[in-house]
Amino acid sequence: MKILTIGCSNFVGSNFEAFCRELGGFEVDRDKIIKTPNPSSPNACDVKYVNNRDTWIDLSMKGVGNFYICGRLFEHIEENGKPDYVYLQFTGLTRLDLPLHRKVHVRDYFFQKQTKYKNWVSSGGYTGTWMQNDFLKKQLIYWYDTKDGQNVVDKSLHQIFSALSLLEKLNIAYNWSPYYDYTKPPTSNTDKDGMITAWPDYIDLSKKIPIDPLSVAIEHCNDLPADGVHFGSESFTKFLSIQREHFAILNL
Repeated sequence: MKILTIGCSNFVGSNFEAFCRELGGFEVDRDKIIKTPNPSSPNACDVKYVNNRDTWIDLSMKGVGNFYICGRLFEHIEENGKPDYVYLQFTGLTRLDLPLHRKVHVRDYFFQKQTKYKNWVSSGGYTGTWMQNDFLKKQLIYWYDTKDGQNVVDKSLHQIFSALSLLEKLNIAYNWSPYYDYTKPPTSNTDKDGMITAWPDYIDLSKKIPIDPLSVAIEHCNDLPADGVHFGSESFTKFLSIQREHFAILNL
C-alpha cells in the first residue's frame, strides 16, 4: 500500500512520525528515512519510509500554502500513479506559492522546493518571509494587499476544491483537515493566516476530520503555541487519537 501525506510545518518531522505510529502502527526509524534531494533548499526534503510492504511518502514543507499542497498532489499522481490513501493537512489561506521553472532558484531563501518540473517558492503568508527578499517582493507585491491578506483567500479555497475533486474523480481514499479552524481562528497569527465566515458550498466536507489539530492542542492539551501556530507532537498525537475513527486508512 502507498500512503501520501502533504501539509506545512505542522506535519513535517515528528508529526509525520506520529501519523505513522498512530495510524500505521509502527515506529519510524529515522536512520531509515529516505530523503529526496532538494537543491533549492537542502534541509527541506520530501521523505519516504518503507514499513513492511507499505510506502509512506510525505511531501510537506515548512511555510507552504494550499497552492503547494494541491500542486504537489497533482504532480505526484501524474508522475507516480495513484496512491492508496491520501491525507492533506491544509494550511493558511493567505499563503501563496509560486510554481517557478525548476531552474529558477531564489537566493538566500529557505521556503522553496525543486521538483521534476518546478521550483515551488512559498510566501509564508501575506506579511511573511517573502517581504525580506527583493526578488519575491517584485513577484508577490501584485498579489497582496499587505494591509489585508483576505484578497487571496478565495484563491486558496479553490486549491482545496481542486485537490478534493481530483481525489474524488480518481476514487482515492482520503481525509483532510485545515491545521486550524478557518471559521474561528484562535490566535492573532492564525487570524493573519486567513479566515472565512463559513465553508463555501462547493467544498465537500464529508471526509474532513471534524476537529482540527490546533483546536485539539488548545482545548484538549492546554497547548497554546507560543507563536500561535505550531503545536507540538504530543498534541498532534492526541488529535490523531481522538479523531482516529474518522481516518479512512484504517479501513483499507
